Amino acid sequence: MKNNRREFIGGLLATAGVASIAQGCRSFPGGTEGVDRNLTVFLSDIHVAHENPRNRKETLQFVYQNPYFERTVDQVLAMRPRPARVVIFGDIALWHGWDRDYEMSRPGIDRLRAAGIDVTLTTGNHDHRAPMLKCYADVVGKSPVPGRIVSTVNLGDADLFLLDSLDENPKGEGSKNGVAGVLDKAQQEWLMDVGRSAKRPFLVGAHH
Repeated sequence: MKNNRREFIGGLLATAGVASIAQGCRSFPGGTEGVDRNLTVFLSDIHVAHENPRNRKETLQFVYQNPYFERTVDQVLAMRPRPARVVIFGDIALWHGWDRDYEMSRPGIDRLRAAGIDVTLTTGNHDHRAPMLKCYADVVGKSPVPGRIVSTVNLGDADLFLLDSLDENPKGEGSKNGVAGVLDKAQQEWLMDVGRSAKRPFLVGAHH
């Protein structure tokens, strides 16, 4: 199932609605030590880059997003109450999913986790699965769909089924992926199964 970015607008609006709902849940009971169990921060396209000594121009042009991500982490940690979780909808890496990009993004995500905030990741079209899993195996956990980075995220009073829409170049790390996304048959079947058996409200999300 192919998806382009225009088709994603509807889903993006739905996600924006969920963010608003989460913000409105701040007064709900159930939080501990200043954490609201129903409050979720959604991020996407953080595009953290490693410094490339062989291409100084590219480094100067693109690593500007690194401090922006760090400032975003600062803002999340300053929230009162704190969110119970952060969900990042892919494009962790800058362009081509280098392992060094993920290593550069790790300190910011570790700061969130050290503060007791759960972090869940999925892929975007600028990511590659192997280096991402190498760096973030402890964050991603065991996917219910083999070969894909898929998660069920407890949002407090609902669930998020976070899918992997990366249509990956078989050349792997350092290669360019197509912009359009895809949901393979295994993910579609898994989603239908968990949707049918769901006992409470759920949302579905992916990068595309």
